[in-house]
Amino acid sequence: MATFSGHETFPFRYGWLKKGYDAVIKKPNIFSSPDAIVELGVGKNMVNSIRYWGLATQVFKKKNNKLYITEFGKFIFDDKRGIDPYLEDIFTLWLLHWKLASTFDPATTWYLVFNEINKSLFTKDELIADIKLLIQKHSYKMPSDNTLKRDIDVFLRTYVLKIDKGSIEESFECPLTELNLIIEDNGIYRFNLAASENMPSSVLLFAILEFWDNNFPKKKNLALDEFIYKNGSPFKVFKMTYETFLSKIFEIEKITNGIISYDETAGLKQIYKKRQIDKFNVLKKHLAIKD
Repeated sequence: MATFSGHETFPFRYGWLKKGYDAVIKKPNIFSSPDAIVELGVGKNMVNSIRYWGLATQVFKKKNNKLYITEFGKFIFDDKRGIDPYLEDIFTLWLLHWKLASTFDPATTWYLVFNEINKSLFTKDELIADIKLLIQKHSYKMPSDNTLKRDIDVFLRTYVLKIDKGSIEESFECPLTELNLIIEDNGIYRFNLAASENMPSSVLLFAILEFWDNNFPKKKNLALDEFIYKNGSPFKVFKMTYETFLSKIFEIEKITNGIISYDETAGLKQIYKKRQIDKFNVLKKHLAIKD
């Protein structure tokens, strides 16, 4: 279902996902509890926003109207074994961006912008118009103009550093601004295609494995085009150039000892997977974490 609200006009802030994670661990129904405001220590709108972002980044999930911590959420935010509960490493931010923009619901605007809008430059008004066209194209329910404008405003604030001389907190309100994926200059926004050059190859490998399992679980090889053109692919979500993607594939071939490999024979460009790889073990290996 296409969703263009739920964040209460707040991008997620440092500490919010950890706060939401801890709350769900302690009390799975916390967000429907009358004590949520007191226990989370924020206003009602922020309580709703924390719930939204926890679901959007797949830190927890909803099943049968109950919230459950995901393996991904535990991997990052667990008190004892979490790799980066306070989001101090940009490695973690790339993973959160992947989770956020590779899934259609609830952050539909994030998914559409990274996967279906191919412009390199745009204004906020152009982005609104493009999203409306995509909503019509896919026959989604059209939100009100105000709802869509607020949603796109939050989308931009998720990635674009806002300089606010009056409030340091507001200037750095969302951790994903550190990725530098979108740059603004006098109201003109552009995707920074160079940002992913410094992204760890292990993040791309994690995303490739997840994309592969979610879309082609029985296939042992995929055409390179599947990673270039299919919505929800790492290539699109990370806004990579063809050259950067291929260079990281070659790095992945080395770090997996050829389990993931690229081959171009008779004009066929294919990525091969010799056997299954545990995507979380990929991250543990990168971080030199021992079980």
